[in-house]
Amino acid sequence: MEHSDLHHQIVAMLADVFQIELSASIEDLTQDEVEEWDSFNHLRLVSELEDTFEISIDDEDIPDMLSLQQVKDLLQRHGVGVI
Repeated sequence: MEHSDLHHQIVAMLADVFQIELSASIEDLTQDEVEEWDSFNHLRLVSELEDTFEISIDDEDIPDMLSLQQVKDLLQRHGVGVI
């Protein structure tokens, strides 16, 4: 999967999980910027990432997923596309 396709897929996933509108051109987003990024939706995001990309996210990585870039980095460590 190409970088831009994967980026857009992740942004769409964040928008869906948090029920917010996001521009596909957004370069980064942090938990502090999204009121809806609470603990419940954080776990929904983890579940969506695991299901969509067929990966298993380690429990110790979950608290560190606090931005779009950190999600991309995590996926890259799991071998999901070139980000």
